[in-house]
Amino acid sequence: MYSYYNKEVECASEEELQKIQTERLIDMVYRCYNNLPLYKKRFDDMGLSPDDIKSLDDIKNYHLHTKTTCVTPIPWA
Repeated sequence: MYSYYNKEVECASEEELQKIQTERLIDMVYRCYNNLPLYKKRFDDMGLSPDDIKSLDDIKNYHLHTKTTCVTPIPWA
């Protein structure tokens, strides 16, 4: 008998898995935008709104991190 950590995800079809991933991505984008000033600024600088993200493919058009943003110290840290 198999033991599943998260049966909904581990046994999902490709279409179901993509739906779950899309829902989680949209939720994460809203949480980042509303709770993290750094991401809110990056979204605003790109003219991006959380409402613009409707699928996994939408996020591919935007680059929230570059090499420079990853190695530049955070001002308040």
